[in-house]
Amino acid sequence: MLNITTKTIAALASVLALTIFVQTISADTVDVDKRASEFVVDVDAMGMSFGVFLDDFNSDIRVSHDGKVQSANFSFEVAQLKSNHRLRDMKMRKWINADMYPKINVEIREIRNRGSQTMGLGEITMHGVTQEVEIPFSVSSKGERYRLQGSAIIDHEDYDLDVIKLMFLKVHPKLAIRFDLVGSINDPHW
Repeated sequence: MLNITTKTIAALASVLALTIFVQTISADTVDVDKRASEFVVDVDAMGMSFGVFLDDFNSDIRVSHDGKVQSANFSFEVAQLKSNHRLRDMKMRKWINADMYPKINVEIREIRNRGSQTMGLGEITMHGVTQEVEIPFSVSSKGERYRLQGSAIIDHEDYDLDVIKLMFLKVHPKLAIRFDLVGSINDPHW
């Protein structure tokens, strides 16, 4: 005869609850296809605008089994930022002090839904300064393919970076960041 005690039932219930909890919080990693993705910083210098593009980056984007983003980390070397103008790129690296602060990190720790908009709350670390940020973005998926699109405005003065003035031009301290990250859970080369 099977002897089931109250302790055995409690232990089984605990294991079952833990299993359900772990499955609920587990997430898949989206492998971002860098060739199909885009990260741009729009810079305005008194009416003359230009884009700064990112060639290479690291990302760690986690989605739950129901397709919702749980967290997103994004980092890159300052040397990877390119405006297609060699002299301007050299000045930009010197301005950011890339020798001392070679990396920029974006860490989204909390995701909130506000109507149809998804809001990522976290921080950006640049030039040795960390600032809290809110980044609105949208997520679309088709099967195991995901697309995260969003934008944010940051003020580079918040990161102890000087306003750039060149003769009659002054670079506006508000920078518009746009991203379009495309990836897949199981195949990073789809």
